[in-house]
Amino acid sequence: MSDSQGRTMGQIATLQPPHFSCEHPSAWAVFEERLYFFFTAQGIADDQQKCAVLLTAVSEQTFDLLRILVQPKALEDCKYAELVGSSRTHFCPPPNEIVQRFRFHSRVQREGETISDFVTDLRRLTAKCNFLELDNMIRDRLVCGLRDEALQCRLFAQKQLDLAMASSLVEAYEAARKDVECIRTRQPDEIPIDRMQITRSPAPQRPGNGVFAGHLNCSRCADTRHDSRQCPFKNARCAYCRRIGHIQRA
Repeated sequence: MSDSQGRTMGQIATLQPPHFSCEHPSAWAVFEERLYFFFTAQGIADDQQKCAVLLTAVSEQTFDLLRILVQPKALEDCKYAELVGSSRTHFCPPPNEIVQRFRFHSRVQREGETISDFVTDLRRLTAKCNFLELDNMIRDRLVCGLRDEALQCRLFAQKQLDLAMASSLVEAYEAARKDVECIRTRQPDEIPIDRMQITRSPAPQRPGNGVFAGHLNCSRCADTRHDSRQCPFKNARCAYCRRIGHIQRA
């Protein structure tokens, strides 16, 4: 045996069996399946060994319950199939098919839920529905349960729409929508330089005598065509205040 094979066998030997508690009865199906793979990894084929592993992998409360379920037989006299069958009947009673289908047909995409998560949950809900055309049922529920009406219309327009095509279209649409949202919410400093608009401030006009050229306003006569130094009324007397140096309209 090579070193790598030896390490692999050593790792398998240290594997611990899965655990189950009757406090979570819905977990029995997963526990049973994991136990099967544990037996395969450990190379356990003997029925008595399987029973021993099962009975030590459950909680104390579950162990006491199994003793009651197999009565009048004792646990040590039971076959592995008997223990599993009794446990499955108790923890996983046959579901009501109508109720399961009602839950499936009532499922719609929730707010904020990704389309991939929506499809995954639809597959989970079909597990106990016994649909004959499983893919078609999932496709129909996917299209009818979408929140995005624009995407629904696009799917309705497809003449040959199977589940694979529907899944591909909705995932591509969702990815594109996320890209658009990302672009629209980018900060201004992330905008490419060739797309920025540069605003230039107008050059200030050259000042003259405390005011801008082109906007003269003589303080002596209010004329806009000259400044106060060139005013012909600089020695005139104001008719209103009687002071020299401006006229009344100033």
